[in-house]
Amino acid sequence: MIYTLGETVLDILFRNNVAVSSTPGGSMLNASISLGRLGLPVSFISEYADDRVGDLIDNFLHDNGINTALVKRNSGKTPVALAFLDEKNDAHYQFYRQTLQTESKIFLPDFHSGDIFLFGSFYAIQKENHKAVMTLLEKARENDTLIIYDPNFRKPHLHQLPELKPFILENMAFADIIRASDEDFKLIFDEDDTDICFDEIIKNKAHRPSPVLILTRSSRGVDLRTPEFTLHFASKELLPISTIGAGDTFNSGVVYGLHMNRILKKDLTAIPSGKWKEILHFAIDLASEVCLSMDNYIDTIKH
Repeated sequence: MIYTLGETVLDILFRNNVAVSSTPGGSMLNASISLGRLGLPVSFISEYADDRVGDLIDNFLHDNGINTALVKRNSGKTPVALAFLDEKNDAHYQFYRQTLQTESKIFLPDFHSGDIFLFGSFYAIQKENHKAVMTLLEKARENDTLIIYDPNFRKPHLHQLPELKPFILENMAFADIIRASDEDFKLIFDEDDTDICFDEIIKNKAHRPSPVLILTRSSRGVDLRTPEFTLHFASKELLPISTIGAGDTFNSGVVYGLHMNRILKKDLTAIPSGKWKEILHFAIDLASEVCLSMDNYIDTIKH
């Protein structure tokens, strides 16, 4: 099973300050939909309200084959994200969500060796979620589940970084693979050099095994840093319609490659460079496809 954990929102997209579309969103939801459309078994861990927007999202997940048994429906309002596209069709966000007053109770999966757990974004660093996320990560590690973390840290939350950075570093310490953008690291570490960021991560992992770092740089390509080697991959030349969901879909391509090649946690450091090239080229292809559409996920069945 592939487990994903993150927030659920309704994305409302603006171009030239005019709303042009709305679609279910959230970084891990986007990745889940692409994985479902690739024919993989996905269980989504999240929460959204028992309201009309929540019903819309719930039906959308079911229609795409996503297991929602670990989704919590609450009595509040489903969060909304406003995404404003600039002249390069990159998105700038404003978030509208209720502030939770109590500690969140995240449903705990029954992890096994061979499972993949992809998590990240703001939901994974909210103070009220911290204890539950740590419990979940401990269980995933104990059961040899492959853990992938995408911080997906955005500028609207930069003023909270002093409070949130310890949570980000803890999440990184549990991760076997960290997939981040250069924007993430520039905000978190004030640095986007791959080697410097890798060293910063290693420093905070203490005695735990070194992770694999995948750093995406938009049109400037992708850097892969493993304990054994470093590789760079060029991006495809294209004129994007929207970059929303590109990184999330890239994540789904990485997960797809790991799943289809039956790569377990213990195998991670033994993946040869040729296999990484195959996995990351596929991820780049998927992300490029999403950049050429208004959707946050792939729109074709590829399995």
